[in-house]
Amino acid sequence: MCPLSIKLLCTWHRSENFKKKFLFLNRKNLKEKELYLKIDNLPYEESVEKFEESYALILSNTNLLLKEQDLKYLEEYYNKKEQWCKGYMIHKKYFTCGICTTQRVESMHATFTKLTLKSSLQELLKVLKESVHKTND
Repeated sequence: MCPLSIKLLCTWHRSENFKKKFLFLNRKNLKEKELYLKIDNLPYEESVEKFEESYALILSNTNLLLKEQDLKYLEEYYNKKEQWCKGYMIHKKYFTCGICTTQRVESMHATFTKLTLKSSLQELLKVLKESVHKTND
């Protein structure tokens, strides 16, 4: 890895992992559901201030809702927030071309796996047109 590069994590995958980890909060009362939604939205916060505010609110509302292991999990990822929080990626001005998820890359990969070594030039052009069309949607 280049010494000037940084390893970033996919915002969408981070959100999905939070959803799985804290799913138990989404099945109970309104206060727990609100906490679940706050945690789920952390990766998408577009400002550092809003992220920090949301994180502090999550910690202040845990009472008996979150166990010690849940808090450790949040703390572990809080310490890596510059790798997955959209606001920190923007704030640090990392070169990401505006991309903070791997969805577009995965979509393009699915498109190009249609090709084989025996694919014709015409098939390649068709796949390229499809990928451009998907990108513009």
